[in-house]
Amino acid sequence: MKAPFLGQAMSDIPESFSTKYKGIASPVPGDDLENPIYTGRYFIVPENGETSLQEAVNSFSQAMGMSVASSSDYSAESFKEDNIADADIFLYEDLGFALVSADQEQVQMMEAVLSTQPLRIEPELVMYSIPFEGSPLVEGIAATNPVSVAAATCTWGIQATGSDISTFTGKNVKVAILDTGLDLQHPDFAGRVPAANQRSLVPGLTSVQDMHGHGTHCTGTACGRKDNLGTRYGVAGDSEIYIGKVLDNSGRGAQAWAINGINWAVSQNCKVISMSLGAKVFPGISFVTAYERAAANAVANGALIVAATGNDSRRPGGQIFPVSSPANCPSVVAVAAVDSALDIAFFSNSSVNPGQDVYIAGPGVDIHSSWLVSQGGYKTISGTSMATPHVAGIAALIWEKNPSFTPLQVKTELRNLAKSLVPLLPTDIGFGLATAP
Repeated sequence: MKAPFLGQAMSDIPESFSTKYKGIASPVPGDDLENPIYTGRYFIVPENGETSLQEAVNSFSQAMGMSVASSSDYSAESFKEDNIADADIFLYEDLGFALVSADQEQVQMMEAVLSTQPLRIEPELVMYSIPFEGSPLVEGIAATNPVSVAAATCTWGIQATGSDISTFTGKNVKVAILDTGLDLQHPDFAGRVPAANQRSLVPGLTSVQDMHGHGTHCTGTACGRKDNLGTRYGVAGDSEIYIGKVLDNSGRGAQAWAINGINWAVSQNCKVISMSLGAKVFPGISFVTAYERAAANAVANGALIVAATGNDSRRPGGQIFPVSSPANCPSVVAVAAVDSALDIAFFSNSSVNPGQDVYIAGPGVDIHSSWLVSQGGYKTISGTSMATPHVAGIAALIWEKNPSFTPLQVKTELRNLAKSLVPLLPTDIGFGLATAP
């Protein structure tokens, strides 16, 4: 399958998508072309659940000579895009959609075929581990005084969530971190992530070795223990860590890589799937169907997905953006960020689009956690990406306490345990600050 083009200018997307695509806004003036929205590939999705997807795929294949591969030919445990390099279409049979690599002429032919069937085309999105605007004020930039954080008994986030006084540690609970990977040389994770618990879903990369830092930081917050000074920075220190590399070493990835990562984590019987990644969403735009189907399938198979609401807002300027994708999906727990004063983070997105709501909040400003060993081993950064693994770790603690819980029961318990943050609005922080059982 044609590799996604993660540096594509938005002007390369056919004009027809400004009216036909329902999953993300059409290109808008002023967006940073260095941070593209689309990969250049497309999802074919049934409109109303009718079983016409296979018929459409067969039509494309016959009319345009496109080769087809199917998920039924592979196991989720071992699948990655490298397996289907020669295919033009990949059919996710269990999830009910297809991924297509096509040029603009082929897309126009597909639209002609689809016009007679209850199906639509959705461009595949680019996922980011960093703010869409690349703001120097949020993720990836060290806090002004990380030393004072590192000298404490535990980080402010661990203390604020009550994780430091909880009797639960996530023991025997499998937690998957889908991100840029993990620094396998980091001493804090020695012996905790065997090869069987690692999977790269990025084409061309066989190792989950993190060359970016973001994934290592998120893994530390969710599942780490203490740093080299004895500061506790991780929530579920005895959980079983699974690392799915779904973003490349620049912090970018294709939507399908993340979906493949979800499927892999489910195949490993992971209970919690933490996704500190996202794509910018605009007002009035729906969630992405392909993501929702993957998330709903995860829930049906016993896994809870926790994802970042995104860092696109600039609250001092009155600019507030909707919850990002995939956190805006109904089957995903959307996590906002608060600071150490338990105020909403200036960059944290909100429940702007109806039905795409923030569910809960976590500590997300000046968060000290693990980083690349080659860059010091620890770093203090900010973002809803940092809030998300706090909540993922707490979900693991809940599951340790209640092993028979379903994902929906864990989600409800997150709500029941949440600390009220009045006068903050539910549209910003959901049910409140996530706290440990």
